[in-house]
Amino acid sequence: MAVEPAGEPVSPWVVAHTPDALRATTILDLELWQWLGVPLAVVAAVILGRLAAWTLTRAGGEIAAHTSVRWDNELIRATRHPLRLLFAVLAFRGISAMLGLPGVLGLVMTRIEGIAASIAVAWLLIRVMHIAGDAVERRAGASVATSEDAGRSARGVTTQVRVLRRVATFAIVLVALALVLTQFEVVRNVGFSLLASAGIAGVVLGLAAQKTLAGLLAGIQLSATQPIRIGDVVIIEGEWGTIEEVTLTFVIVKIWDERRLVVPITRFFEQPFQNWTMSSSQLLGTVFLYVDWTFPVDAMREELTRITSTSAFWDGRVQNVQVTGAKESTLEVRALVSAADASALWDLRVHVREQLVLWLQRLDGGRHLPRIRLEEPAPPSPPT
Repeated sequence: MAVEPAGEPVSPWVVAHTPDALRATTILDLELWQWLGVPLAVVAAVILGRLAAWTLTRAGGEIAAHTSVRWDNELIRATRHPLRLLFAVLAFRGISAMLGLPGVLGLVMTRIEGIAASIAVAWLLIRVMHIAGDAVERRAGASVATSEDAGRSARGVTTQVRVLRRVATFAIVLVALALVLTQFEVVRNVGFSLLASAGIAGVVLGLAAQKTLAGLLAGIQLSATQPIRIGDVVIIEGEWGTIEEVTLTFVIVKIWDERRLVVPITRFFEQPFQNWTMSSSQLLGTVFLYVDWTFPVDAMREELTRITSTSAFWDGRVQNVQVTGAKESTLEVRALVSAADASALWDLRVHVREQLVLWLQRLDGGRHLPRIRLEEPAPPSPPT
């Protein structure tokens, strides 16, 4: 019988059930049965991993089917593949321990197991986090129709969940990558050497990651302070649009004409911008007209009352007419109206402007439209 290679001890059960012919042949310090055992262990681990994941998800699915919530069903579906990988790694770990692999090969297998386990756990955590975030968003969104304050709160929760989910995903991936790198002794030693070399590596990495870290911190700050939320109406870079998406490094603003404006997230902390729905979506809007000095302002007040009362865009809060300026040839008259949100206000202003212009054109044959008066000098008196 061949001498067992140095490494982990071979399981006595495996030794007792392995033919002597497979133990007598050695290739590269590895017995033939061990060469055959590694791929068989991989296949067995995959099968056992799938079986364990199926059993767990099947039992979880039976429990979830009797609940009224939705997130548990999604969690079962989302974690099926990560659980297969995790259980396969655990099964391979147990099977490979019985093979008594020699030092080098055993070390390689251990490194592969560590890498696969890190990936499986990170994958599982990300899936669970996404399901939890979706559940929170749905719960917050269910209150949108109840009141305006609830709608703003729901949009704030959605923004916080999405930003924090991206931050957490970034952190999980970063930790998983660090754990993978620690499986390689060469990379670990090089990293320690660079960090110990008078702090040069730390300075270089700090400068290289300065903008990335600034964006990450800005995303966390935005989630906490919420100067903008998904669905807010803003004016930024001279454009009117709606916050469509918030990422760790930039914000996507959907412009009114269907264009997308991509704005660095730090821009919202470094420069001013307008948020029309920060505290309320209700807005006031103006319509300016320029008329002759003989214009009857009270008649325009009555006409504005008629126009707004028949408009579906007016919210019933504010409507009045004021003379806001007087120039040499014209009066500046302002119609002030209110609407429930920015979209309705735009339509209301357009409607009021059109109707007032038509009314002004018809009023007294249009004699109150802006006009320029020329005064002809009086003829000289005849000589006496």
